[in-house]
Amino acid sequence: MTPAQRIQSLINLTHKHATALKQQLANLTQLNAKRRAALQKLVPPIVLHPASEPYVTMYDDVTISLIPPSAKAVAGYVNGQYANFSALKTRFPNAKHVSIATDAAFNADCLDVETGDATPAQAPAWVARQLKLKPNVKPKVYANRSTMPSVKAALMQAGFHPGDVLLWVAEYTYKAHIPNGFDACQWTDQALGRSLDASMCKASFFD
Repeated sequence: MTPAQRIQSLINLTHKHATALKQQLANLTQLNAKRRAALQKLVPPIVLHPASEPYVTMYDDVTISLIPPSAKAVAGYVNGQYANFSALKTRFPNAKHVSIATDAAFNADCLDVETGDATPAQAPAWVARQLKLKPNVKPKVYANRSTMPSVKAALMQAGFHPGDVLLWVAEYTYKAHIPNGFDACQWTDQALGRSLDASMCKASFFD
């Protein structure tokens, strides 16, 4: 084989490899597209709201110092090991405040329904008690996305209708959003690059 023939042979071999790699890349791209389409069918729809709409970012954390001084809304606990609501009101006097009870025996703006705290079954009686204490204020209930159906079922069975209670759901997508049917969403536990919870809330969540 002459030098020229060797060079041509190497060129042909390189071309074959490049063609094969292009085909493999095309196959992978098509496969990934199919996987994304399948995943989108499994993941609940997310509603992203434009910044022009009246939504408020609310922060909550057991370590108050992590919350930025400019916070427009804050939430904290009225009972338990991490009770910090009184301190929050003092530190953020001009912010909107949401008090949270982790035990159904306590009164607050919101009941925390999750493992180790209140249960879905306790939500209706707690809501009824809050309505007696503050008839013109809608009680709030917090739960993660997988627990919230049990909360809704318990409330409906007790005679409450959609809109009687404000629902604050936890769904960590790390993108600010509120799923359909909810009034607020805790969407991250890493806000501002810190170990800090942040929620997107409708303005009506604070009425």
